[in-house]
Amino acid sequence: MLHPDYFINKLDDLTVLYSDLHTAVLKSIARHVADAMKAQGAIMPSTRRQIEAAQSIGLTQKDIEKHVAGLRVDIMSEIDAVLTYSPALVRQLFEDAGVETLRYDNEIYKEAGLPPVIYQQSPAMHRILESRIGRSTSSLRRLTGTIAINSEDLFERTLNTAYGKVANGTHSYTEALAEGMDDLLREGVSVFSYASGRNISIEAAVLMNIRTGVSQAAAELTKQGMIEQGCTHVETSAHMGARNTGEGHRNHEAWQGKVFYWKEINGGYRENRDEKSLQNEMQNDILYMQGDESVRTSKLSHTLHDIESKKQGLDYEIGTLISPEGDVLKEYAGDKHVVRIPEEDEELFNGNVFTHNHPSGRTFTREDVSEFAKSGLIELRASTPQGTFFSLKEISTEVNRSIGNVMEAEGVGSYLQAAQILQGQNIHLTGNEYQRKLFDVMAEEVEKWLAENAQSFGYVYTKGAL
Repeated sequence: MLHPDYFINKLDDLTVLYSDLHTAVLKSIARHVADAMKAQGAIMPSTRRQIEAAQSIGLTQKDIEKHVAGLRVDIMSEIDAVLTYSPALVRQLFEDAGVETLRYDNEIYKEAGLPPVIYQQSPAMHRILESRIGRSTSSLRRLTGTIAINSEDLFERTLNTAYGKVANGTHSYTEALAEGMDDLLREGVSVFSYASGRNISIEAAVLMNIRTGVSQAAAELTKQGMIEQGCTHVETSAHMGARNTGEGHRNHEAWQGKVFYWKEINGGYRENRDEKSLQNEMQNDILYMQGDESVRTSKLSHTLHDIESKKQGLDYEIGTLISPEGDVLKEYAGDKHVVRIPEEDEELFNGNVFTHNHPSGRTFTREDVSEFAKSGLIELRASTPQGTFFSLKEISTEVNRSIGNVMEAEGVGSYLQAAQILQGQNIHLTGNEYQRKLFDVMAEEVEKWLAENAQSFGYVYTKGAL
């Protein structure tokens, strides 16, 4: 494992690299805004002439597109330069973390009289590290790819605002440009725009991505070392001031500083079963998800069918919490796009099933998946007006609840990812048509990602008819 203070100063080189990229992008935007205003005759010596100029000279969409094209070339050149150096830095970060993880773990094994775990002699550890390096490197490529899109939007907004001030006669060219540059530097180029309205800079997004990836790799290496050493128990660390509220795993004070059984290494654990046994178990899981009555309890099946069928004609969401035995525990009324769960009810979700309707007919949002993983639900469902359902269900005793964090780090199902895809497809829509297409693409990317990756996190993703 890694010490909590491990990342101090470890990410400095990568931070500087992406901070320099951010600065270069902002300079490019500022330069193109100034050039565009000069080209359109926005520099006038008096207010009267500014107004007269605005009446006869205006920024057309063609003018803006011309400057956007030049900006795009400049920014992509900066991005290419960063992507040339960042993979080597990322690999070094992961490899150093791997060395530190095994150093720490081997001290424990030494005290227990066990031989050290040697990375070079473990093909499984090698696969773990290479997989995590590849995933984080790909995520960084996607993150930097969104910079171009966001920069173009920021350029247009800055240019339109500054030009409008000059055209209205309220500002001189110099004043409007100065204010535009101040706003530009204050806002910066964001990568993620959350529903809460929080914007994250490219530097923050990169650090979040790498910290998450390195921490997950370290945890996986520790678990693989335990498997190779035959360790079946773990001792949790302890610290002062631990949270003493809630029940179960939410009450930190209750479980810190204790020894827990982890899993059986030789014999009963599902990872050590033969391939045929695993395939049979997976098939049973899939049958369960599709409503096979030989696996699913009759009451739960009937409860889900009745509730989801009644929601088909609704144009707003309703969430229903159900026990594994099929008893309705609680219902939550939402609006057209979301069901909000009161904080005091969150503990009720652990070990139960939650179904809600999606009037849009689309699959889960990334936020759905993230909340599901954190809640401890055994199954999340979304029913549609078309009489179908989507389902995400635990299929393993070793569930990795970071699935939502990974999707977030990779930008899966985000507005920015969808906008980038539409731009790449050269699709030109406006207004509500563009918004609907964006949400369609977001849902498609979530569905594709879950179909490819859910199983590796201990879940199965399926869809079927009510």
